[in-house]
Amino acid sequence: MDLRQLDPELRRYLRVTRLPEVYEALLAGLAIMQPINPCKWIAEKLFYLQEVGISQIDWDSFIDEEMKPKESPFAIKGVTGLFGGDMGQPSPEMISRAYQHYNRKSFRRHFDSWLQFHLYRRRRLVEKRRILAKADGHFFQTKVGQIFGTWLEWTRFRKGRQAMAYQILQRVLHVSVVRVMFKAWHGVSLEARKTREYFERLERGDNVTEDEVLSKSTGEARDDLSLVSESLRQQILRHLSLADMSRAACVCRAWKAHTQSSELLHKLDFGQVRQHLTPPVAKKFLAQSGPMLGHLSLAGCRDLPLEVFQCIGACRNLQDVNLSECASLTDDAVGQIVQGCPLLIYVNLSFTGISDNSLRLVAKHAENVRFLSLAGCQQLSDRGLQFLAQGQGFSSDAIVHLASKCHKIKHLMFNDMYNMQSACLMEVASHCPSVEHYELFGCSSLTDDSFRAISNRSLRVLKLDKNDIITDAAFGHLGRRCPELHQLCVADCVRVTDQALKAIGQLRYIRVLNLADCVRLSDAGAKSIAEASFAQSLRELNLTNAVRLTDHGVTAICKKAPGLTHLRLSFCENLTHLSADSLANYCPGLVSLDMSGTGMNDSAMSVLGSLSRMRYLYLANCPQVTDLGLQKLVQQLRYLEHLDLSHCVQLTDGGVRSMSFSCRLLTKLSLRGCRQLTDLSMQYVSGVCHYLTHLDLSECVMITDKSLKYLKKACKRLQNLQLDCCQGISKIRWDPGREHSSVKQLSSVGLIKLTMNITSYCK
Repeated sequence: MDLRQLDPELRRYLRVTRLPEVYEALLAGLAIMQPINPCKWIAEKLFYLQEVGISQIDWDSFIDEEMKPKESPFAIKGVTGLFGGDMGQPSPEMISRAYQHYNRKSFRRHFDSWLQFHLYRRRRLVEKRRILAKADGHFFQTKVGQIFGTWLEWTRFRKGRQAMAYQILQRVLHVSVVRVMFKAWHGVSLEARKTREYFERLERGDNVTEDEVLSKSTGEARDDLSLVSESLRQQILRHLSLADMSRAACVCRAWKAHTQSSELLHKLDFGQVRQHLTPPVAKKFLAQSGPMLGHLSLAGCRDLPLEVFQCIGACRNLQDVNLSECASLTDDAVGQIVQGCPLLIYVNLSFTGISDNSLRLVAKHAENVRFLSLAGCQQLSDRGLQFLAQGQGFSSDAIVHLASKCHKIKHLMFNDMYNMQSACLMEVASHCPSVEHYELFGCSSLTDDSFRAISNRSLRVLKLDKNDIITDAAFGHLGRRCPELHQLCVADCVRVTDQALKAIGQLRYIRVLNLADCVRLSDAGAKSIAEASFAQSLRELNLTNAVRLTDHGVTAICKKAPGLTHLRLSFCENLTHLSADSLANYCPGLVSLDMSGTGMNDSAMSVLGSLSRMRYLYLANCPQVTDLGLQKLVQQLRYLEHLDLSHCVQLTDGGVRSMSFSCRLLTKLSLRGCRQLTDLSMQYVSGVCHYLTHLDLSECVMITDKSLKYLKKACKRLQNLQLDCCQGISKIRWDPGREHSSVKQLSSVGLIKLTMNITSYCK
């Protein structure tokens, strides 16, 4: 049926009442919904249509939302198509719209033609200007070339003349230098011959007159050391060790006099030669020094008798004495020293066998002592501190009393005092208001009130760890009352959150910030660090084990703290190569970087290679790092000194080859757990890295005795070698009565420490 054949009044009625659309919606709903009772469903929809009206009806109006299809189920668009549509004459509105459409299209066509013509003329003008500019440039270059050719000929002529003059002057200089050298050599050889003849005559027993002896020249006045000034000579000899000084004194009488100068005898360090030091030698040097000795170190000298300590007591002007690890030090020896040296200021008695009687003697005779180290002295008791505190026992009261006698103390260390309470520290802070340095490692009983007590304007350094009590309130006290704080270490304090970093944001001079193992820190805390006043001056930052930290937090810190030199982000599991991009872009001055246990990959290695100042790099437990990434890294970091690649399981001999030939200044290298490495890797390392002092090859199961041969041949400076779980190393068990075959390979290397877990690699 065609609507065009109907009466116009009927067509108008169908258009106004929208009966075709209603019919189409009902058919579509029946086709898709498929109701059980179609008549009832049609009646319900018609009643619904009577309520809401027909203005917004569409073909899918009677279909539920979850069953609506994308297109109408009918092949033709709408039921009106079944009737042929309304094909009557166009209305005036349609004629107006058609005219406007034609007018716009005609206008656009003419405008496009005009625009193309305009652009064409513009291109012609630009091309003409370009050709003229090119012509001007060609003319200028031609003119300049002519002038430059003339100038070049003149400069070649002048350079030729200068080269000839330089060759003449150089020839004259060489001849003059050779003449001076030959003359000096001739004089030295004559004097040496005369000296040799003189000693030969003495050996034969010939008579030598006093005038003849004085006329003999021994060459002492002509050596270089005697010709330089006294101050320069002292500066040169000051760099020699005690053993080298003794050898220099055996050269001649003049050198012996130089080595016995009061400036050189003012400081003696026997710790450097403790393995070869004997009591007669020590007593001889102490007797020569006498009142000139001001600084003395006997660190590690274990077998010295009481006579040596008596000689120390004879040095009346001694101010600094280091007796740490002197196993033979007794209370009598301490008494001899403190009674004979009234000017002592610094005394180190750590790791010795002294008792409380030594502290009594120190308190009685050493009135000027300002620094006293008693670390590792296991025989001391509360009574010893009682002597120092003038009659008080070593308890909280003793500490408070000791603090009351030392009002001007600047440095306090209460490390590993697990039972120290907040009240005690508050009393100490009240008696010592000018303390600049607090170390509270292991003091796990301190609360926020104690930090409020120690917070003062002079505080510069605060260090503590393993405290589960302090909260963000302690940082609030520090932020408000410690404007001069430079170094803050709050490691392993699990209750510290992001609010703590916000509380110290107003401090301006913090350079070192250690927040290791503070697991509650997140990107909000990193943002607080970036927005803090000390961000620009921050140099060292430790965020180890901040498991909630992401790349966004690292980027925020890097943007605001470009002066970072040491950064530790180890085991921040959410970090990826984007953090490496931020470090390379914003922190070019990084010297030390720890990214162990993070998501670093080869692309991150390529980016980190742009940090040219890097010296210490730790990439342990980064399994995504391969030989390609390591090659990109080391090609640019040729001055690395420490490199940790432990458990980078994808590394092979090729990666070690690139690392060895690029980083030749390595002193510490860790390849623990790199199971694909073979003896070829050690051949690469030993052939180039001659400065290695520490090497870790534990769990490298393919390493054999050949590697030890390579290390013995080239790595003469190796001091520490770890070979735990190296199954390829020979020998099943350790035989203390016979030299181990693997250790024998390293007998010529200066090893100080060799770590080998024998039971774990037995074949």
